[in-house]
Amino acid sequence: MAVSREDTQAQLVKLSAGTLQHVPSQTYTLADRFEERAAGDPDRVFIAFEDRRISYGEFNRRANRVANAAHRLGLRRGDVAALLMENRPEFIEIWAGLAKLGVTIALVNPNTRDRALQHALEASGAKVVIVGAARMASPNCQVRSSRPFAGAVAWSAPSSPTLSAGALA
Repeated sequence: MAVSREDTQAQLVKLSAGTLQHVPSQTYTLADRFEERAAGDPDRVFIAFEDRRISYGEFNRRANRVANAAHRLGLRRGDVAALLMENRPEFIEIWAGLAKLGVTIALVNPNTRDRALQHALEASGAKVVIVGAARMASPNCQVRSSRPFAGAVAWSAPSSPTLSAGALA
């Protein structure tokens, strides 16, 4: 069934109204909403990607593993982490895990290269750059920066991130 442009626009206006009510002093986050949903309906499918199905409960467990791993890497509330990863479930899990810590996530297009990538990373003020394993293995992953990063995390699975200090030095 086709949805008219007007109906789509009306829905977008309605959804954005809630966003406009947000103020920085609010402590309730989307990560809190995920936790509530996981507690209330843990077996319901949250992500369907290719042949994989991830429930709210499993998603929350994975996001918690990300939060714990990021904390061990030294990330704290108010820090910035750049996320340079292709679209996949782990992208959302990492984002949610970092949000649970209060880390600001600078989303960087994984197709960005050379000077544009250097600028994006420097402008973000990121303490850590989290790179999808596929991108990390790419010979185009190197970038020169005038500011040091604590390291680049090659994220192949939320349960086992590895810190490669200087991988983006």
